[in-house]
Parts: sequence; structure tokens; C-alpha cells
Amino acid sequence: MGESRFLMTDWVLGCCSLPGRYDALWKEIDYVKQKIFARNDLKLEELGIAALFLGECYAWFCVGEIVGRGGTLTGYKV
Repeated sequence: MGESRFLMTDWVLGCCSLPGRYDALWKEIDYVKQKIFARNDLKLEELGIAALFLGECYAWFCVGEIVGRGGTLTGYKV
């Protein structure tokens, strides 16, 4: 009983922070828009970080595809 009560409390606290997370999301989107519009002023370091982030996203996508296929690298099991 104590453990499920703890999980319920975490869920309630997570839901209460949604408005704050929503505002933070839009601030992040506005920041990215500003960087895209001023892309000629980007530093090499910022471009490198963006490239690493995109590479990591692609790697996680590939891992998800492999897991979704049941762990095979060649294709789906029939």
C-alpha cells in the first residue's frame, strides 16, 4: 500500500508541473527559432553540439527499430 501511494504522489506532482513544463517547452522552441533565423552568427561549438544531438537522436531511433523488430539486425521475424 505504501509503495502505490508513493507512486500516486509522484504522478500527482508530475501532473501539477505540466503548466510549467509547457511554458518551458515554448521558451525552448522560441530559442531554437532565434538560432535558426540567426544561423550565420552561430559558433562552431553550437553547430557541433547540434550535430551531436541529432546523431544521438538518430542512434536512439535505430536502437528502437532494432528492439521493435525483436532484436534482429536483418529484418522483421515472420
